[in-house]
Amino acid sequence: MGGMRRVAGVVGGLAIVSAFGGFTLASPAEAGVSNAVYRWGGYRGGAGAHTNQQSRPTPVPGLSNVSALAAGNLANYALETNGEVFAWGNGRGGELGNGTHPFLQTTPVQVSFPAGTVVTAIAEGNARGYAIDSTGRGWTWGAAGALCRSGSTSVPKVVPGLPSNVVSVAGASGHVLWLTSTGDVFTCDRFHRAPTKVATPGPVAAVSAGNDVLTLLLQNGQVWDWGSNVFGQLGNGTFSSSAVPVQVQLPVGTFATQIYAGGDDAVDGHQVAVLNTGVLVAWGAGKAGQLGNGHRMNEPVPVTVALPAGVAVKEAVAGGSTSYVVDTNGNVWAWGNNNYGELGVGGRKGSLTPVVVDTGVSLLMSTAANVADYHG
Repeated sequence: MGGMRRVAGVVGGLAIVSAFGGFTLASPAEAGVSNAVYRWGGYRGGAGAHTNQQSRPTPVPGLSNVSALAAGNLANYALETNGEVFAWGNGRGGELGNGTHPFLQTTPVQVSFPAGTVVTAIAEGNARGYAIDSTGRGWTWGAAGALCRSGSTSVPKVVPGLPSNVVSVAGASGHVLWLTSTGDVFTCDRFHRAPTKVATPGPVAAVSAGNDVLTLLLQNGQVWDWGSNVFGQLGNGTFSSSAVPVQVQLPVGTFATQIYAGGDDAVDGHQVAVLNTGVLVAWGAGKAGQLGNGHRMNEPVPVTVALPAGVAVKEAVAGGSTSYVVDTNGNVWAWGNNNYGELGVGGRKGSLTPVVVDTGVSLLMSTAANVADYHG
């Protein structure tokens, strides 16, 4: 999946974050560098799968004043506070959005939006980039999927058929969700269909997209999912897939304030959510320990992540088969799979419970095996 690039939206006081694949972006305090982006894990920026791997945070040159990140399995994106977008990684399908098709771009290049375009949100999914501008229009570029009838394009193109009040976007493998300022949701899928309005169970505060699973955070704090459920990733106590949204069974008396759907391919798919009580819960695929409860098993209802006492969650991210938290002190915690170095602590040994990766971080984004963060 494109586990999520960093996708965050806030509506009605509730926040959402999305992650995909297995790449992380962040910045280590020990480097003594602020206002910079760092990445670790592996991504397909070369000839084969995950050919570019770092097991510890590594600086990405030339980026500063970053307000959002979108980490992908192929290309990666950073939105700067002036509304400009930069991309790096594999651009063979036009993923860099500047009209070129390089095999590997190691330094960020600016995505070629028309003059005067100010971007306010970004996302990534399945070798495509997504963006929203200050006028509420949706944009896309790249190759795979050719979603939303926008076709393959190596420069950004306005998505036809969307309303002009889009505020947030989340992409994944063959799916993309667009959220409007009025709480409506539109989706396009791998069959190239035009944007279609989703029949939601109520006004939506945030959207997220994982491995064949789409997620809604309602303005009342309920979480609703639809799609594949082979690992229990719909969170409704069953393993039966659903073509319509079903309610996630959050602990009685609680509601969610953040959601993030992860997973990357047919062997994974999990989600994390921050509750109003401050507790972090996770559900779905757990064979790599990505649910953070000390076990290697799939869970069809949310379970509590075993964060150390006193750790308060600022942001939670679900990658491919690894999960992450930025706490209120700027520490990054990670747990789960580490085959591509996605834990960011060196080596290839995974962890069933959270371990500290980095400090001084303000933004975090992950996809299957690729992770990125920002030290502001």
